[in-house]
Amino acid sequence: KRLADIMQRADQVKADCIISLGDFCHCPPKFPEIIEDSKKTKIPFMHILGNHDTDNAPVKNVIKLYDMPDEYYFFDMNNFRFIMLNSNYYVDSGKYIPFEYGNYFKFPKTRETIPPEQLLWLEESIKDSPYPCLLFSHGSIERESDGGICNRDEVLKIIRAVNKKE
Repeated sequence: KRLADIMQRADQVKADCIISLGDFCHCPPKFPEIIEDSKKTKIPFMHILGNHDTDNAPVKNVIKLYDMPDEYYFFDMNNFRFIMLNSNYYVDSGKYIPFEYGNYFKFPKTRETIPPEQLLWLEESIKDSPYPCLLFSHGSIERESDGGICNRDEVLKIIRAVNKKE
């Protein structure tokens, strides 16, 4: 019902897209009807992975079910670049591990970390954009704790450096 209400409202206001900031479905493989319902609108439905999206499935399966181009990506629309980040990683012994099957519960101090290769991609995606950029993430870029991205300072450093040049 909630999804139907959101999609109906988006149609009414002629929204350009719908963006899910994660935790869209806590077990996508078990509830394909929710995924199918989200595809019934003509409005583009864009997803970001949340920690609960992959509690019962591997990342690659959820990406496929949600029709995402990748685990992080951007799209240009109406003279803006929408950058969709994936903060669903934790660090264990120097390795960046994606959230799958609830594995992140064991690593609360490094939850919500963006890996170095995604940070490089983010910097290039912003620098190469002909448009102003809007960043979206399941983990907060603003807060340092309580759901915030652990390495948010690195994200903010990229944003500040690009803004300084502009």
